[in-house]
Amino acid sequence: MSHEYFYRDLPVLNKYIDVASVSNYVDLPEDWYVVVSDVTGSTEAITAGRYKEVNILGAALITAVRNETKPLEIPFVFGGDGASLCIPKRFAGAVENILGDVRELASKEYQLDFRVGLVEVSKIYSAGFRVLIAKYQVSENFVQSVFSGGGLEYAEDYLKANFENEFKQKYIRHKPPEVNLEGLECRWSPIESTRGEIISLLVKVTVKDSEKKTAIYREVIEKIYEIYEEKTSHPVNYDQLKMAFAQVKLLPEIKARTHDAAFWARFSYMLKLRFQIIVGYFLMARKISTKATNWGNYKTDLIANSDYRKFDDMVRKVLSGTEEMRNKLENYLHLRFSRGELVYGIHASSSALLTCVVSKYEKDHFHFIDGNDGGYAEAARKMKSQIKQNSKNQ
Repeated sequence: MSHEYFYRDLPVLNKYIDVASVSNYVDLPEDWYVVVSDVTGSTEAITAGRYKEVNILGAALITAVRNETKPLEIPFVFGGDGASLCIPKRFAGAVENILGDVRELASKEYQLDFRVGLVEVSKIYSAGFRVLIAKYQVSENFVQSVFSGGGLEYAEDYLKANFENEFKQKYIRHKPPEVNLEGLECRWSPIESTRGEIISLLVKVTVKDSEKKTAIYREVIEKIYEIYEEKTSHPVNYDQLKMAFAQVKLLPEIKARTHDAAFWARFSYMLKLRFQIIVGYFLMARKISTKATNWGNYKTDLIANSDYRKFDDMVRKVLSGTEEMRNKLENYLHLRFSRGELVYGIHASSSALLTCVVSKYEKDHFHFIDGNDGGYAEAARKMKSQIKQNSKNQ
């Protein structure tokens, strides 16, 4: 297997529950790199109601790196307040420039500190961790990366511990960012739950034994399916999908796509964006087919191509449900936490956020899902408090 085409050539898992089995994963080649990122002070941004801006930075990083590496397939995962990707060695220099540009974009346009870094896979392996990767078939047109082995978490922790001394100086820019964000879109209003609430859920099994860990993950996934009913818990509801039009809701995309532009260029983009929204609304409402796109299918494809469930060394899901369902799930997870088997975080809100990456409007698009008002970032904060509690009890 060529290292360059390592990810492209991986077999695909068809059932989400199979992501729990480490035997389905393959080690990332040692000569690859892991891209890691996170927003410093995301809690303050969430409190100020700016979580959509936090979200778009992770999506922007994924978009920019994918635009650089096309047509090569690369693994990536969106985490709410950041993102992780894996790239072959030959792209390292170009991606270093992208990291600096996206960090500058975050600072200038959103006044957010976006920590970014590139970590050699060989360094991760030398530290005793693995970067294990598999592919999960989300829908007919969207295949998602899933990760195990602890390597991504190690890389993220390494970034946070060493950012000031090792990484920060690499990403200081003295010129406007030139990053290519073609395809990044943020045009949908928050999607209200029709069942009462949206939860952002993280579950990380903490036992060391590989077979036992796999068994617990499978049991947890089955329990989530039992409580939340897989067919009815998707956070994106067709009837609730409404395009945004107010400028305040479109600003995250406008800022990203017109970074460092003059006023008239930014104003022109806003007018163009609103015109596209009006046309898109008409085409989708009338279910019109053009030569390039069947617009009657776009919302259905959007729902199918959403990353509302994934795995990156933990179960990561956004689900629509009731307060009763959440309480039932939390009781189950707390019992297993008390046994020392796992840690978890759940954050409930009334709606989900949607950030899109569109290569083509006909099928070739995918959509990052997170809960509103903090989503994954708040769930992660709650999970970290459990990890600290475990450390004190040991």
